[in-house]
Amino acid sequence: MSSCRSLRHLVADYRDRTATQINLLFHLANQAESRDNKEIAGQNKEIAELTARIAQQTQRDSASMITIAAVTMFFLPGTFVSSLLSTVVFNFDNNGISVSQMWWILPATAIPLTVFVFGIWLLWLRRRLSHDKNAVVFKNSTKQP
Repeated sequence: MSSCRSLRHLVADYRDRTATQINLLFHLANQAESRDNKEIAGQNKEIAELTARIAQQTQRDSASMITIAAVTMFFLPGTFVSSLLSTVVFNFDNNGISVSQMWWILPATAIPLTVFVFGIWLLWLRRRLSHDKNAVVFKNSTKQP
């Protein structure tokens, strides 16, 4: 009987050691996973910072493009009218430079056309911003439960 008790004791001891080793391996795997998650979190933070910088640069580029578009819209109607009507404001003669008697045609057509172009652009811009604002409101309202 004593050999049966000692074997029973050895089996119980072996079972306890096996459970301890399983727990040790489980905790080691959790530590490795935690380290991996920490590395991934650090990489995600770097990606978020880079994305924020790219967004700022994109916003600056967008502002630059709006400025270029506005300058183009300012000069384009006058250039169009001038080339369409072949408007010559200055005459270069042997006597020197003289102003044409029809000089008023260029500003009389270019200024209203410029105002018209800017008006159309502002209407388009207002409509686009209103549409974007409505889209954001709609998008946010669909997320709520």
